[in-house]
Amino acid sequence: MEFRTYEDLNRVILQNMSKLPQNIDLVVGIPRSGLMVASMIALYRNLPLTSLDDFIEGRLFTPGMTKPKDGWIADLHDARKILVVEDSVASGNSILQAKEKIKQHSPYADRCIYLAAYVQKSSASLVDLYLEILEQPRIFQWNFLQHGFLIHACFDIDGVLCDDPSPEQNDDGPRYRDFLLHAPLKLKPQRPVKYLVTSRLEKYRPETEQWLAEHDIPYEQLIMMDVATAEERRRLGNHASFKAEQYRKHKDAQLFIESEDAQAREIFHLTNKPVFCVDSQVYYCDIGREHRIVQMAMRKNRVKEFLKQFRLIRYANECRKSLKHKLSENRGGGTLSHKTFRHKPVRLHLHSSSLRLSRRTTRSQGFAMPSRRWSQWS
Repeated sequence: MEFRTYEDLNRVILQNMSKLPQNIDLVVGIPRSGLMVASMIALYRNLPLTSLDDFIEGRLFTPGMTKPKDGWIADLHDARKILVVEDSVASGNSILQAKEKIKQHSPYADRCIYLAAYVQKSSASLVDLYLEILEQPRIFQWNFLQHGFLIHACFDIDGVLCDDPSPEQNDDGPRYRDFLLHAPLKLKPQRPVKYLVTSRLEKYRPETEQWLAEHDIPYEQLIMMDVATAEERRRLGNHASFKAEQYRKHKDAQLFIESEDAQAREIFHLTNKPVFCVDSQVYYCDIGREHRIVQMAMRKNRVKEFLKQFRLIRYANECRKSLKHKLSENRGGGTLSHKTFRHKPVRLHLHSSSLRLSRRTTRSQGFAMPSRRWSQWS
């Protein structure tokens, strides 16, 4: 799994700033994450910035009082090149929707060029510029709370979902219970987290579950430390080893989100599984292991693409048999269009004794079929 932090993003932007066209007069961000990347580029180049919807409506963001505006365009009509920015492109749905929206609603579509910070090899052709090729599986620091990968993640609670208790609050008594019930929310996952793994004592499960419910934090399992008192927990000093044991035991867990850097390092060393530290913003991982995971995912995607093509061939052969049956009923020959049949994905042409699939039609569906007769496929 590939993980990129804000620091990684900033570094790759700076490394590529000089490669961007020099005649860009406006930067447009695709909300939400694309707007963040666009803002960084606009700040480094001292260019005006706007969002996709504001661009469609002909509006620019109001600049700050301290920002120098020398050379800025006064109106969209004055822009020579417009840079439309997305943070990443995988399937390409968001960038394609943005292109279509600009094409339909903006008179400046011909001045737009498209950039994504991160692309896959398969999606690089969807943009004009990209900063780094990054294959799946991947997670970004700015979207890990919304990522579907959370169903394979472990989260600490104190320091991640809420602040750590102060020494005065951590009395293993009334003040601590009050903290557990009223701790302010820090980070909120938008998708279900597989495991919440905390050093909180098991006896405080009711208060913890009540706080999680009140803040609508989705999770599947809450794992707490089963010791009698906080004094015993301090004597054992096994915060990190307890979390590592749970992380290692649950084979489906593939990422741990921890607050303290020292604990994050120890969890990683004990499990050799990736850990992201919220406080230090450091991602601890075995690079070789991560590379193998990415390679396995790429092989899996190639198999999926092969199976798609195989299903298309099988479907075309079924259409061929249907056409041969139709031919036996209509001896006159001729051309039969897809309107004759219920299924419409491809156009089939009947030519006396041979049948073929239109190459133009298959390419439009994403497949480049070999030009051979159907008798060779059967």
